[in-house]
Parts: sequence; C-alpha cells; structure tokens
Amino acid sequence: MNKKKLLLISCKAWAFEYLKMSVISAKIKDVTIILEKKDPKIDTFIKDNKIKYKVFILGSLKTTWIKKNIDYKNTLTICAASAWIINSEIIKLFKKNIFNIHQSALPSFRGSVNSFVRLYNIRALQTTLHLVQKTIDTGKVVFYKDFYVDRKLVKPFEINNYIQLENRKMLKEFLIDYFILNKKLNYSEQNNFFSSYQPRLKSEINGWIDWSLNVNELDRFIGAFDDPYPGAKAMIHGKKVSLFDVDPSCVESSRHSFENGMVIRKFMKKLVVAVNGGSLYISKVISGKKNIIEKIQPGDIFYSPKNKIDLSKRRNLFLEKKNIYTKKNKIKKFI
Repeated sequence: MNKKKLLLISCKAWAFEYLKMSVISAKIKDVTIILEKKDPKIDTFIKDNKIKYKVFILGSLKTTWIKKNIDYKNTLTICAASAWIINSEIIKLFKKNIFNIHQSALPSFRGSVNSFVRLYNIRALQTTLHLVQKTIDTGKVVFYKDFYVDRKLVKPFEINNYIQLENRKMLKEFLIDYFILNKKLNYSEQNNFFSSYQPRLKSEINGWIDWSLNVNELDRFIGAFDDPYPGAKAMIHGKKVSLFDVDPSCVESSRHSFENGMVIRKFMKKLVVAVNGGSLYISKVISGKKNIIEKIQPGDIFYSPKNKIDLSKRRNLFLEKKNIYTKKNKIKKFI
C-alpha cells in the first residue's frame, strides 16, 4: 500500500517552485515541508490557495525531531535540493521511503553536475529519483526522466535553471503515479559499470585557466565557471582577474605558443585574444568588483602561474584564510 503523506525536504532557493509546479499541480493534499530558512512566498501561497500544508523551519535535521513531528511510518519523503545531507539515523527511520532528486543518469555523474554539463558540452541528460543511502548518489532508482540540454543554454545559471525545471517536471510525474494512480515503487539497482564521480569545483582553486588548451576547450572551461560562479581565473598586469562572457572563434589563432593568451586587438568593446586553434572574444575582465577591460591593451598577455595550474587538478574541499584543506588536512598555503 502506498504511503498516504508526503514530506518535502528542500531549501529556500527552490522549495517554492517544487511546491507550486510539482506538488500542488499533482493535487497532493497532505504535505509537510522542511526548510532551512523561512520563505514568505510559501506562506502567502498556502494562505491564498487555502491549502492545509505544514511548513517547518529548522536549523538542523534530527531524528528526534522527526519522531515527534512527522508520521514517518505513513510518509514518503522527497529530498529536492535539500539543505542537509541526510544522516544514517534518518535513513534507517524512513527505511525504503526516502528519496533524493539527482540531475544525472545515475550512476553516471554522481556528485556535482551543473558545471560539468558546460565543461563536457553535454546534450543528453536525465534527472533521477533514487533511494537515499549513506553513500551519496548510490541508492536504487525508482523514477527518471530524459531531457535534452539545448546549445542555447550557455551560462551555468541558465543550465541549472533548466535542469531544475526538468527536476520539477519529473517529480510531478512521479507524485501522480504514486499518490494518484497508486503505482508501486520499482526499485532498480544502479549499474556500477557505468559509474563516474565529478567533484565539486571551487573557482578559486580549480578555475585557473591553462592557456595551452585549444579554443574549444578554453571556451568550455571558462564557461563552466561563469555566472553564478566567481569566474575562471588568470593573471594580467600582475593582477588576478576573473573572466566572464567569453565567446570562441575559429579565426585569428595564435601563431606560436608564446602568443597564447595575447590580446591582439579590440572589437566593439571586446578583447580579441589569440589562443591555440582560434581566438576568444572577452567582454568582462573583473578585478575586485570592476570590469577593467578598458585598461587592457593589444599586446598584453593573460597567463596563469604554473603552481596555480597544478593546484587546479586537486580535489580540494574548501579554502579558508588562504589555506587549502581536505576534510582532515591542510594541503598547502594558497597565495
């Protein structure tokens, strides 16, 4: 027998869209929503539409709280852009009735997805609903939806918005199947032969540009760190800068590796930069919070120090006070 109640664990940034497009449109009547921050839009929406939904704002998600406030034995739980990593105690509590939305065809692209869609120029993609387990993104799959990433989607924020839209469409279909049509859950094992993992990228560490790459690789690499991220990094005039709004061209390539990264001219408020196999048209060169493109002249060269390129390959978890750390150890000073 299908569980009668729905628990949605989400975050302020996306919960309202999931509520409106996936839950309400599927006509689910008994829903509890858990968020990390209050969203007035949700309260207003529930009041205006006279919906009997419960919304809780929590600083942390604990088993003791769930036992007191959630009818977990009769509840199906969906983690949709959850603000928390679900711990093993909560997983054990819900057993096989807690699922996570992951925006890839699992087991391919476990971990991070958004920037890699741009970096790898991915077109065919899939959003997946899978059982939450202690090891992230490894649980059995119960539902999925195929979709196509149009080449017009260039910036990571555009790509992510589109993927989130497809996530919501998929969740709506699943909720209708489960709650309205009373279809049973079909748990399918992931085929680990096709598994891959993509680490989260940090612009300050992983975003340094290797100017020896060809024009197409540079376009995809720089684009992967564009808005909403802090931009791909390089040096010019002895200062660190971030590059945004970069377009590739197959003409005006560098004539020697020395010319890679050199500004050869300006065109309509853009820098034309020679690289291997073509050129890049750059609209924004940000130093601090200012676009310094007017200060850059033909003959100036973008470059990245070798130590920054070497560090960009490291799977680092966070940067604090100019020190790079893994989960347990400091790797080195980052200057």
